[in-house]
Amino acid sequence: MFIALGVIDLTAPTAPHLRPADVAVLVAGAVVSVVLGAFRGATVELFPREGNLWQRYRVVTVLLWGVLIALKLLLTLVAHLVGAAAAGNSEGLMLTLGLSLLGEAVLVAPRALSTGAPFASEHSRAYRSLRSQARTHRLARPQSRSESVPG
Repeated sequence: MFIALGVIDLTAPTAPHLRPADVAVLVAGAVVSVVLGAFRGATVELFPREGNLWQRYRVVTVLLWGVLIALKLLLTLVAHLVGAAAAGNSEGLMLTLGLSLLGEAVLVAPRALSTGAPFASEHSRAYRSLRSQARTHRLARPQSRSESVPG
């Protein structure tokens, strides 16, 4: 979905005309997005819980999101420095986000499918149980000093 939105953004009549510098920066961003997405996919933890398959981002997975954001900002700066207006604007953002998620899915999906476990959904008992536990934990936590004193 994000990839389609990115292509639509880049080819819309209101989008800036793509010049060679734009294409170069967009291709570099696409490669970085797919590669970092694949690295993220390799770090995702898959685990069964109550008969369903779940995934969990590890600290390194979140750090790789940060690296992607930093590199995207750097590519935006490079785009402005080389006069690549289309690549330096937000038009390519959805495309790079979609490619990054695709790169992640390329590694996560085969691992997930090989387990044979059904994927957890909002309708699964495990999901409802976790939501209930989280809600109970929020309600049961003691109030901090600033929360207990009226303003």
